[in-house]
Amino acid sequence: METRSGRTQSGVPRTAEPPVRPHRRNPLQAALMLPLWLAFALGWWRVLANWPASDLIRSFELLAAIAALYGLGLALWIRHNISIYRRKGPRRAVRNFDPGYPCDALGQPVRGADPGVFHAQHLTIEVAADEKLYQLSQGARDSQASR
Repeated sequence: METRSGRTQSGVPRTAEPPVRPHRRNPLQAALMLPLWLAFALGWWRVLANWPASDLIRSFELLAAIAALYGLGLALWIRHNISIYRRKGPRRAVRNFDPGYPCDALGQPVRGADPGVFHAQHLTIEVAADEKLYQLSQGARDSQASR
């Protein structure tokens, strides 16, 4: 949904670019890939036909156990995050970020172009030959200007 200013409700500027169209495969590429996929499926069919049923059942049991453990871990993690939210409430500010180092792992100097750049949620990082420059992205600049 757009506002009269030409921006979406989230404050992101409207772009004039057309939507990205899905990549269409070359018909020749599809014609070459189809036999390869069929050979792959046939190969697995031959493996499964010569595999004892007890081994196949055991494999599916192990896969089900792994999926259940993953689901349990995910549910516990979500529960943990919900409990933090209930204890502390919603976030009231952007996390304070200070790189705390004068240069990155490649030895390039790191600096912020705008005041408060390390407190913004949306950054643009420009890498030049001799330094890494953190700048506020356009959306962040507009939101700061409207305050």
